[in-house]
Amino acid sequence: MNPVYINKTEENLLEKYRNVMEYINSSGLYPPESRSEWSNEKCADPWLIAAAIAHGHTIVSMEKPKEISSKHTKNNSPKIPDVANYFGVEHINIFDMMRALKIVL
Repeated sequence: MNPVYINKTEENLLEKYRNVMEYINSSGLYPPESRSEWSNEKCADPWLIAAAIAHGHTIVSMEKPKEISSKHTKNNSPKIPDVANYFGVEHINIFDMMRALKIVL
């Protein structure tokens, strides 16, 4: 596997980032404070999703979709799996990735 570096000046990536942020801000699913958090340029989540959209990658993280995590937390912030799913980006956890790569411990 080769690492992918996000070039925030790439036009296609910027367009996908705008799409992600427009969805977060207009979906009506997230409160203003969580939208503001994702609007911070240093927040990696929207950039990660934008890069996956732009380049056809799968996102690997241990973050759970909101419907699962909301049972355990009151956090209403956007979740990577939910936003990725909206844009048709595959999201798997590290154990799924290890199985796919046939990594045995």
